[in-house]
Amino acid sequence: LRLVRLFFEKQVETNYLSELFVHEEESSIH
Repeated sequence: LRLVRLFFEKQVETNYLSELFVHEEESSIH
């Protein structure tokens, strides 16, 4: 259960970072 939780948090972190990155990319384009 703990491993699953760790993995899930890692996924959320990765998604959050990619969202930020995409937002930065869009900002630089405009």
